[in-house]
Amino acid sequence: MARSQKDEILRRAMCQRLQELADNHLNMPMRVLSEKLGYANTTVLRRAWKGEVFPDTERLAALARLKTQTELVPNIHWLITGDGRPLIEESPTK
Repeated sequence: MARSQKDEILRRAMCQRLQELADNHLNMPMRVLSEKLGYANTTVLRRAWKGEVFPDTERLAALARLKTQTELVPNIHWLITGDGRPLIEESPTK
């Protein structure tokens, strides 16, 4: 079953936010981010930058643990929905 046009629009928007997060907030080159997310090379992120694919949940979990120089972490809710801020304070562990 083919994906709907709405699914494609949502995926492209999430991919655009992922690229914004990497470029403007994490300040990580694609190669470094790929390594931190556990990819063998930059292929998946290159495809994500084009809006073709979006990282799986395991990669999103790894992304959520990356800290900026100011000790903030990526806001996965923002990444998926566009609501909120790109970076948030890390939640305290239980």
